[in-house]
Amino acid sequence: MSEVVAPRPQQSRGRDAPLEIVFFLDNLDVGGTELAALRIARYLNPRTTHLRVVALRVDGPLREEFARLGVEVVELPVRGLAKVGTARAAVTLGRRLRRWRTDVLHTFDPYTNILGVPVGRASGVPLVVASHRWWDGVHGKGLDAVNAATVRLAHRVVANSPRVGDLVVAKGLPSSRLDIVPNFVESEVLAPPDPAWIGRRRMELGVPTEATVLGTVASLSWLKGHRSVLGACARRGEELASVHLLFVGDGPERPALEEMARELGMDQRVHFAGRLPNVPNLHHLFDVSVLCSLTEAFPNSLLEAMAAGKPVVASRVGGIPDAVCEGETGFLVDPGDESTLAHRLQRLVSEPLLRSTMGEVGRRRVEEHFTPAASMEALARTYGRVSSRTGRGEGALVSRNPLARGWKDGLSAVGGSAASPPASPAGRRHALPPVGGVANG
Repeated sequence: MSEVVAPRPQQSRGRDAPLEIVFFLDNLDVGGTELAALRIARYLNPRTTHLRVVALRVDGPLREEFARLGVEVVELPVRGLAKVGTARAAVTLGRRLRRWRTDVLHTFDPYTNILGVPVGRASGVPLVVASHRWWDGVHGKGLDAVNAATVRLAHRVVANSPRVGDLVVAKGLPSSRLDIVPNFVESEVLAPPDPAWIGRRRMELGVPTEATVLGTVASLSWLKGHRSVLGACARRGEELASVHLLFVGDGPERPALEEMARELGMDQRVHFAGRLPNVPNLHHLFDVSVLCSLTEAFPNSLLEAMAAGKPVVASRVGGIPDAVCEGETGFLVDPGDESTLAHRLQRLVSEPLLRSTMGEVGRRRVEEHFTPAASMEALARTYGRVSSRTGRGEGALVSRNPLARGWKDGLSAVGGSAASPPASPAGRRHALPPVGGVANG
């Protein structure tokens, strides 16, 4: 399949018309892929781009956050790629892409790659961009195989780290059609919080203010490796006896993790926060940030941890080594190796100077390499390929002044006690009233 951007027949809009971009997502729940799409949406220039979001399921919290940005959200209900209604949904999607005169269709996950890429090509969309933001083991082999075949039909494929890109090339994509667009940390996440917020939020969660805290920000699913963290802490019972664990996020593993904490006699030191707004940066609540996933690509949570100046202990899987420098910004351990994990955690708990040094190196690394400007400029180069065929997209596609985000932690305000949305920002065309916001998990 050629990498040349496809022409669109009977193109009639002027060069000054905004670039029509469609994001195609599986769902609008709180997850790494969905939050990445939301971050990108905030930085697209509303004068030169017009964004719509199509999702297979729209009843998630991020629908409200896209609405705050003035982004139209459209549901394309599909409950399984092998279902009878999938063909009908494909026809509907194609009609909408043509009616909207879509310039760029960007699919974000295997399900929307498989459905959206062929439809986008058949509908004459000038630039079809597929994403690969995960590592092997997340999806079944059959789905992975179909996805690998489908993304080769896209004009461009974006990956969020070099190692993830290598995986895509190993599956048969020509490297000439691959673009690396790394995750990034927003300025609000880099900003230090009011010091009093840390104490107030810890108290709200039942965590002693002066305790040493190991924390994880991730969905509570078995792939995220929370059980390994509990098991490692149990192995070093005496050395880590006063340490508290704080799990931010929610998911199907929560009951099992709560039961495991009770069985290990740690239930008074393990705290489940549920989903929380990620501004202020939640990693400021921790002394050490931990992510022991069994499989992972390039999680933004680790960048946010380093942005908060926290050392990281994470699994040596997927694209994580592209973020965490072993022995400099934290430690890498093999997934499931509770003995090594316990040793690394115990060392960081017992050496405050090492924590501080690694945290500072990590923060500088984020500030130098994982900025909105660098990532969005890389994506703008990908999207900008459409300009040679449509005559549009030559202006600045990226804004250095992102649209205002939604839900922030109300406890960050003096005297606050609940999360509340701020006043309405100046949104995009067809802006909707401000509602809700984003929860991190």
